[in-house]
Amino acid sequence: MRIAALMLALFVLLGCSSPATSPTDGQGAAPPAAPEGTAAPPGEAQAPGFSGGVDKGAGPSDGSQATAPERDWEEQARRADERLAELRRELSHPVFVPTQVPEGLHPQMPSRSDRLVSIAYVDDDLNRVLRVSSGPLGCCIDADPNKMVAGGTPIRDGREARFIPNQPEFGGNILWWQEDGAYVALSGPHLTEEDLFAIAEFLSPTATLTGPPDALPPDVYPPDYRTEVPQVDAVIDAFLAKDVHRLASCDMLRCEEGAEGALEPVVTWGSCEVNNTWTGWDTVRSLVEGWVGEPRLLYAAYRVQGIGDWAYLVQFAKYRHDQRPKSAVLDGEGRILQLWMGCGALFDMQADHYEPIAPPRTGL
Repeated sequence: MRIAALMLALFVLLGCSSPATSPTDGQGAAPPAAPEGTAAPPGEAQAPGFSGGVDKGAGPSDGSQATAPERDWEEQARRADERLAELRRELSHPVFVPTQVPEGLHPQMPSRSDRLVSIAYVDDDLNRVLRVSSGPLGCCIDADPNKMVAGGTPIRDGREARFIPNQPEFGGNILWWQEDGAYVALSGPHLTEEDLFAIAEFLSPTATLTGPPDALPPDVYPPDYRTEVPQVDAVIDAFLAKDVHRLASCDMLRCEEGAEGALEPVVTWGSCEVNNTWTGWDTVRSLVEGWVGEPRLLYAAYRVQGIGDWAYLVQFAKYRHDQRPKSAVLDGEGRILQLWMGCGALFDMQADHYEPIAPPRTGL
């Protein structure tokens, strides 16, 4: 029973369906999965920066006897990056990569089984040290009805990760969690719990395998981009500058005459399909502060027709799968009618009412 349980843990980490029947990017059925590796013999050299050993059983998949001097690691990583970009465009969930790994590890070509993407990292001798997997929510270990029985451990941004001890011959220890609508898992034949938690602090859904970790995601606009539509660009300027004073003014908000004859702001605040209209300077200023609080970049902008007083829709996000994007609806004079803070990824507006001014860059 113990061995069967360990095999099941390996199975759900590598894929939610049988490798023999799952799609594999149009290249035919995948071969049956082999065990993750074997325990390193006593005295085995350790991977730099890790407390454990390495998997000596992960050689070239094509059966060749290639050695480190014969391999162009930079070219291999570049080609892996191209495949990673393709997968990120194709899939409806983010694919994560670590922005920091110990020196001497090299990313391999991403593999896909159905919607689960895995990236292995090997050392100079082709020993597999780390595997990073990304799939949709409900995939793999996330499908286990008992998954939340044990409490999780906090990691970055308030998320909780769960550690599963596992033997090296069955893939090694596993750390998994949910992030931005995805199931994320780390594993390695000889990585300790401490190793896995350290790597989890430096995972990104937008970083590449070869570029700098803070590179601009391809599906948002650079900070200096403007649409050349004055009403829209004024909101972009104020949002990126976090200019609460300007945003919370009658220059940029719809204002109406109050009971005592003074102008008061009127703005609709939307989040998770709950919309409320607010007035009063203190209240609206507090809403605006929350709206600009977490930095985002321009995701898309539209000219709107046939929806009440709406004239423009401006969307901000960290990247395509951002679960907390922000939007503003403007009237024809550029005054803000509605502010939105979403609880799910943005939709690309394709209805007849929306004419792109700055179209989503998700196809890049």
